[in-house]
Order: sequence, then structure tokens, then C-alpha cells
Amino acid sequence: MRLRIAISILLLNFSVELYSQDDALKAIDSIKSILPSKNGKEKVNSLNGLAWYYRNSGIDSALYFSNQAYFYAKK
Repeated sequence: MRLRIAISILLLNFSVELYSQDDALKAIDSIKSILPSKNGKEKVNSLNGLAWYYRNSGIDSALYFSNQAYFYAKK
């Protein structure tokens, strides 16, 4: 009985993690598709959003997008 409960908990955690990653990927794709049409403050906010979504999965990408946001903010 304990084994069933432990397996159920593990599967539940795994499915929640996969679902949240799928949502994050959809949000990243959405932001990337509208990014070229943005200017000024909207572009900076979009780049910061991308950096936020990449903060746990791709540190290099998060740093790249945050640096781009900083560059456009200084302009």
C-alpha cells in the first residue's frame, strides 16, 4: 500500500512539472513571435519576460535576453 501511494505521488509531481513546462514553452513562443513588431518600452518588457521564463531552464538564454533588454532600455 505504501508503495502505491509513493508511486502515485511521484507520478502526480511528474505530470504537474511537465504541464508547467508546456505552458512556459507556449509563453516563450508567443513572446518570441511578437518581439520583432515591438518597439521601445514594450520591447524591453517582452525581453524581460523572456529572461524570466528562461531563469530556471536556460541561464545563458536568460542572461542574453536580460542583456538585450538592458541595451534597448538604455536607448
